[in-house]
Amino acid sequence: MTIDDALQKACSIAGPGARAALLELVARARSRGVPIRCTPHGYMKHVFTFAPQGQRHPAIAVNRQWLTVYQGPRANDQRVQAVADIPPDFFEQAGYALYEDPPTELVPVQLEDPLRELADRLHLPVDFLQNIETLLEEKKQVIFQGPPGTGKTYVAQALARHLAECEDRCQLVQFHPSYSYEDFVRGYRATLLDNRQPGFVLKDGPFMRIAEKARRDPDAKCFLIIDEINRGNLAKVFGELYFLLEYRETPMDLMYHKDGEPSFTMPDNLYIIGTMNTADRSIALVDLALRRRFAFVDFSMTKEPVKGLLRCWLAANDLSNMNWVADVLDRANAKLHDHHAAIGPSYFMRTDLDEAAVVRIWNHNVLPYVEEHLFGEHDRLAEFELDKLRRTGGPDSRKRDDDWGTQQVTDTEMGTDGDRADGANAGGAGADSGGADASS
Repeated sequence: MTIDDALQKACSIAGPGARAALLELVARARSRGVPIRCTPHGYMKHVFTFAPQGQRHPAIAVNRQWLTVYQGPRANDQRVQAVADIPPDFFEQAGYALYEDPPTELVPVQLEDPLRELADRLHLPVDFLQNIETLLEEKKQVIFQGPPGTGKTYVAQALARHLAECEDRCQLVQFHPSYSYEDFVRGYRATLLDNRQPGFVLKDGPFMRIAEKARRDPDAKCFLIIDEINRGNLAKVFGELYFLLEYRETPMDLMYHKDGEPSFTMPDNLYIIGTMNTADRSIALVDLALRRRFAFVDFSMTKEPVKGLLRCWLAANDLSNMNWVADVLDRANAKLHDHHAAIGPSYFMRTDLDEAAVVRIWNHNVLPYVEEHLFGEHDRLAEFELDKLRRTGGPDSRKRDDDWGTQQVTDTEMGTDGDRADGANAGGAGADSGGADASS
């Protein structure tokens, strides 16, 4: 394996700060002519030594959130979590001051960003995914919020699988009004006992199963994806996890504590991604206790990258002749006057899209959704006829579209996700090769 291949693998497991520091160290080493070797040791898979063969220092070990720096046999190990943390004498202490007059400009390390391939597949900017990755490293739990059909659940699953590097380390659950703590964390289940008599046994729910998986493999990233997180009674479902989401290292006995079991702590390598649909007003409010424990990412039709997602997807799939659909979508959303209930692009993100398919989707998926939103205003449905929206294209309508596009999401108490976990797989956020899941 070449050094660049080893660096690529190390960068894929390191968080943003550690990754930047690693690439900076490599650039400095190459600018000084310092040899670099990949030297895995024991359970440490990603170790790099900046010295000729036979010497062991200086070296760094790459972890998820930091680099461990070893400058010499008598030097104290240091943690580096950002470029600013790199010891200024990292090379000098090992004798590399002999390299006089190093180049003033660092040699750039040409590595593909680990998220680039995923960003291209989702038709989203790589910096959008990088920002989410950073939020996950900082907060450990995030919520994607926006109207249905914007790809929240699809992106959540794709990003989780990419960062976990293994689908087995990703757990998907969906909350609903009947979901309880006993379903989510741990509770008693009816079963047949060994004597073939009915009884109850204490069983772990999906949260405890993924937490145990994270505990067994502390160097791996594990993800819990909670679809439609605010459709459940959150205080009832989370219980003492409300506390543990914020104080992960504090031991706490669970409500259903097993005899002899140690107190529970939240694994540091367990990440949570929730989704929320902002269109459903009956469930849109989330209590402040939850909001304080999660970072929120908007999937809004008024802002990029979701605003231009359909046009990007059509162009990438050689369907530029169908760009008029994106124009119609913008005009319909402008007429709704509610960015929380906007019509998402995933209805139309299907590779067999043609005019006949658009008519079917509009009449049987979009119009029923609009009718529900305009309950009590039945006379307004005529404004949303497909032919009428397609013919509308004058400067006045364009101005209304632009005005709608500049709206800002100010109601921070809104949010939820109707993205279906099964929707979307044609290569875009929320797309589906056989027809987009319009509820997403």
